[in-house]
Amino acid sequence: MGSTILIADPVREDCAAFTAAIAATHYRIVGECHHGDGLLETVDKMKPWLVALDLHLPGPCERIGEAGVAAVKRITDKHPQVNVLVLHDHTNANLVVNAMAAGGTAVLRKPLRPDALIDTLDKLNNPRGETASSKMMA
Repeated sequence: MGSTILIADPVREDCAAFTAAIAATHYRIVGECHHGDGLLETVDKMKPWLVALDLHLPGPCERIGEAGVAAVKRITDKHPQVNVLVLHDHTNANLVVNAMAAGGTAVLRKPLRPDALIDTLDKLNNPRGETASSKMMA
């Protein structure tokens, strides 16, 4: 059963809200990244069960969101066993589709609802006969 989570989100308040939402569960945060630079190295080092990745994570791409999609692809190409929870807002639906095509495992819209977050993590952790890589939308 997986429980370790790396948060990749440029907004520190959102990282804190994510951490607070899972505080009473068995899930634990093993690290945070606030920029795409170094994210893959952090995944290499921390070996999380899941990366919660905001599509607005800054990185080397020119357009907003492209760095997030590229990060999903880099993570899933190098670490196919790692789940990637794609976090997004209502302004980037096309990026969500691209992130899921790049290997995202599940999607949650921000601002996060704690009940939806925990439900999604639990479904990924105990897929009830499905594989953890099956695509889920919440």
